[in-house]
Amino acid sequence: MSEARESEAEPNSKLAVVIMAAGKGTRLKSRRPKVLHEIGGKPLLGHVIEAASQVLAPGNIYAVIGHQAEQVKAAVAATGIHFVEQAEQRRKTDLVSSRSLAERADLLARELVESLR
Repeated sequence: MSEARESEAEPNSKLAVVIMAAGKGTRLKSRRPKVLHEIGGKPLLGHVIEAASQVLAPGNIYAVIGHQAEQVKAAVAATGIHFVEQAEQRRKTDLVSSRSLAERADLLARELVESLR
C-alpha cells in the first residue's frame, strides 16, 4: 500500500496483529525455521510483517517465536516488531482440541501482557 497509509498507523492503538511463527516445520525436513524459508528473495515471515505493516505500525505487531527463536528474531529485527517467546512448544491442534476459541485468545493475550512486563 501507500506510504501515507503506513505513516497514519499509530503505535499503541487498540488493534494488534499476532503472527504465529514458533513452529518447527518438521514436514519441510529442513534445519531452517519454516518462517525463514524464502519466496521471492524474502523470508515468509518478512512477507507477513510487510502485509501487517500496511495496516498497523510495527509497534502493534507481535511475532510469537519458539523454534530457533534467536535466528528468527535476528532475521526480522530491523522491522521493529515485538517478539513473544513461546517457552513450551505445543502443536496448534493441542490448543484447538483442549480450549475454546475465547479461552485460547485470552491465554495468548495474557502471555503477551506478561512478556511486555
